[in-house]
Amino acid sequence: MADDARIDPRYAAQFQRGFDPARDASPVRRGPMRLEGGPPATAPRVPDPPRKAPAQPVEVPEDAEELTPAVAPTRVASTWWDWLLPGIGAVFIMIALMLLWSMATDTGAFYGSGVTSEWEVFLEQARWMLPSPLLTAGVVAITGGIVLQAVRPRE
Repeated sequence: MADDARIDPRYAAQFQRGFDPARDASPVRRGPMRLEGGPPATAPRVPDPPRKAPAQPVEVPEDAEELTPAVAPTRVASTWWDWLLPGIGAVFIMIALMLLWSMATDTGAFYGSGVTSEWEVFLEQARWMLPSPLLTAGVVAITGGIVLQAVRPRE
């Protein structure tokens, strides 16, 4: 706005520099305006769907039960694949618990076992390191098996 004396029409006049209510009051009313002639025309309504005649009762012959076989609800049979993942998880947890028990009852670890060969050192280290990953893998496998059973599609 180059001239400070003029009122910029983009903004409310009473908040601009140089506003004089006697001089700058516009006859145009801001806000909603009432239209003459009622509300504006709207789009035509979509016609209602066609109405169907009520269904007539169907007569069933007396021997109809003989013609239509009884169908039992189908149930998906449980297979050994369904229990494979939780079973592997249970085996992992049992191995981890056995390793923890062997560590808890091993007096040689506290009093010096006299481990001399590399193979014995490897087995000792494996016994100390394996229980935590085996427990984690077992819990994850059992949880995964339960979740897979829950989301498996049924017939």
